[in-house]
Amino acid sequence: MKAFQHSGAGVSGHWNMAHRTVFPFAGILLWALMTLIPARVDAASYPLAGGSLTRGGSTDFTVTVPEGAFVDTLEFRLAVEVGSEGFVDYLDVRLISPSGTSVRLLASSQVDDATGFLDGLSLEDTVFSEASATAIEDGVAPYGGRYKVDGWTSGTGLGQFRGQRAGGTWILRVADAGAAGGKVFGTGNASSAAWATLGSALLITPLPTEQQPPKVAASSDSGVSDTDAITRDTTPTFTGTAASGAQVALMKGATSLGTTTASADGSWSITSTALAEGTHAIRAVATGQFGRGNALTDRGHRPDGARIDATGRCGDG
Repeated sequence: MKAFQHSGAGVSGHWNMAHRTVFPFAGILLWALMTLIPARVDAASYPLAGGSLTRGGSTDFTVTVPEGAFVDTLEFRLAVEVGSEGFVDYLDVRLISPSGTSVRLLASSQVDDATGFLDGLSLEDTVFSEASATAIEDGVAPYGGRYKVDGWTSGTGLGQFRGQRAGGTWILRVADAGAAGGKVFGTGNASSAAWATLGSALLITPLPTEQQPPKVAASSDSGVSDTDAITRDTTPTFTGTAASGAQVALMKGATSLGTTTASADGSWSITSTALAEGTHAIRAVATGQFGRGNALTDRGHRPDGARIDATGRCGDG
């Protein structure tokens, strides 16, 4: 690296020498920090259509998220009101991911809520978020702020969705145990609320590309969909992104399924050794120029899956 030069009059040689030695080091340090800190990714909003609640029953409201991203952080904004004869505490509300993980946002006092009591007739753009330190049962009606889920304890919150595929159909399941009736407001009916509302929506911040689990390549993902990771190919190809020039190993547990070197743009592709029929949790481990391993799927999120359906019994022929 070329040393910093300064030719200004009246500057001592000692000052100049300091700049010759310190500034290159500072430049290297700044470059290192910039490469270690991933770029911030903004949250994307996926609104619900909303609709009426089933008195004494359960109602599913769905939202479809395009394929491609994995969840880093997830929040849910809920706008709902109940009938005048009930409280919002009568509602039992769950969010269910496309992979089937279910997180309870509200626990109804009519079912098994022993942690608090929510009064009022509405939740006005209440945002459930792991970033909040306040439990929803400690809030004040109409709870128009950010809260952890009802009865939150470590391992029960929205953090369970981290690392899962964002793509697919998400379900907001609202059980009206107290038969209060009411409505969930989304973009389609937000104007019918008694207050100004943004409407209910799923708010997803995707994992940065370099932290995403490996994916089954579309060319290997045979059958009715080339994005569902269900394939008849017993030696599927996986793709991902790591640091430029990193050594990448495709792993199932402690077993290596193949290795490669990431290209100049960080992309890599590995064709797995033969996998038996069934579901497999696959991860990738990248080792950079300093020799330190970085498990791309070990940052608090799950490995991606691949399901081998060699006989086509899952309809993936």
